[in-house]
Amino acid sequence: MVETALMHRGFSWQQEYHWKTVDDTSTGEVTDFEGWYAQAGYFFHAVFPKFPKPLEIAFRVADVDPNVGVGDDAENEATLVFNWFFSGHRNKLTFDFSRLHDRNQEIGRRWENRIRLQWDISF
Repeated sequence: MVETALMHRGFSWQQEYHWKTVDDTSTGEVTDFEGWYAQAGYFFHAVFPKFPKPLEIAFRVADVDPNVGVGDDAENEATLVFNWFFSGHRNKLTFDFSRLHDRNQEIGRRWENRIRLQWDISF
């Protein structure tokens, strides 16, 4: 796993890359998984003072390959994110719209849209 993160003057960046090998002791099958995501966001209040200060707009892309040894079975995501921070990351409301692409030939290639509203509270 490799990850990076940065926050600077209204800009945020986070990224993860994963590689995992699973050795199934009951079947003897070895499977390699690979996946990554990257997200960049910006608090536009930093350049437009009339823009709401607690609002971050971000864009995320991701790719997951559940079996590197099998061709053309990955899943992709492109997501537009709106975060409203009430109290930092301890209390925030997230709304996002995702465009998902499943390239798995066994179930048929498909596109799917997802809309999500999530309230995160940590205490």
